[in-house]
Amino acid sequence: MLGGRHDRQGLSLLQEYADRVPGVALGVEAPSAPADSVRANRFKSDFISHISHELRTPLNAMIGFSKLIAGHAQHPLKDGEIVSYAEHINAAAHELLAFVNDVLELSKLQTGSASLAHDDVDLASVIAEIACDVAQKAQAGGVAIDVLHGGELIADADPVKLRRALAGLVDNAVRFTPPGGTVVVSAFADGGRAIVEVRDTGVGMSSEEIAVALSPFGASDRANARAHGGHGLGLPLANALVRAHGGHLDIASAPGEGTTVTVSLPLVHAVAEPVGGDSVSLAAASAP
Repeated sequence: MLGGRHDRQGLSLLQEYADRVPGVALGVEAPSAPADSVRANRFKSDFISHISHELRTPLNAMIGFSKLIAGHAQHPLKDGEIVSYAEHINAAAHELLAFVNDVLELSKLQTGSASLAHDDVDLASVIAEIACDVAQKAQAGGVAIDVLHGGELIADADPVKLRRALAGLVDNAVRFTPPGGTVVVSAFADGGRAIVEVRDTGVGMSSEEIAVALSPFGASDRANARAHGGHGLGLPLANALVRAHGGHLDIASAPGEGTTVTVSLPLVHAVAEPVGGDSVSLAAASAP
C-alpha cells in the first residue's frame, strides 16, 4: 500500500539514520574496520530492512483506514464503521509509537546515554499490577497467570523503566504459551538480591534460539516468533534495562519445555509475610 514518493523519502531517512548510528547503539556488533565494507553494508542493509518491516505494518493500517474514512462523502459509511476504522488507526498509531520508543530507549541504553530515576520500588506490587494488566490477553488465549510473593520486596530502581522491562517479560511469556498453559510470576529475596522469576509452560527455546532472541530484532526472524507477534525488541530491551539497574537477566529454556526468565536486582529491604499469604491467581478463561 505504501509506495512512490513517500516510500523513497522513508527509505532515505532510514539510510541516513543507519549511516549515523553505530551497530553498538542497538546492541549489535558493528564492523570496526573501515576496510570491512561488506560487513558494514550488510549491517546497514539488515538494519533498514528490519526497521522498514516494523514500520510498514502499522503505517499501512493507518493509511488504509484513514483513506476509507476520507472517502466517506463518495462512499457513505455507517457510524459504527467510522468508529471501528478510527479505533484501528488509533491502535496502529500506538503500536508504531511503542516500537519507536523501544528503538530509541534501547539505543540510549546501549550507548550509555539513558538516564534512570531512583526510587524505592515494591516488586511484589509491580508484578501483581502487571499480571492484572495482561489478564485479559491471557484469558483470551486460555492461559492462567499465578503471582507469588512473600511480602514487600523493595529495590532501588526507576519505577517506570523497571516496570517496562518486567511487563515485557510477562507479555512474552503469555504470547508464547499455548491454551491450557500457565505463566507463574514470582518475587522473593535471595541473600542481598531481589529476584523476579517469570516461568511459563510455553514453546521453549534452544540455546541457539536464546542467543538470537537476546539480539535486537533476532526474535522477529524466527518463524515461531513471527507466528506469536512482537517486533523482536522485547527481550533485548528488558535485558538492557535490567543491566542498567545493576541487575542480571538469565534465561533457562528447552524446546517444548517452557522458559524461565530470572531477573536479579540489588535488594534494599524485604518484609516477609506468611507463606502463601499473598498469592494471587488469575485463572484462564476458555479461549473463544
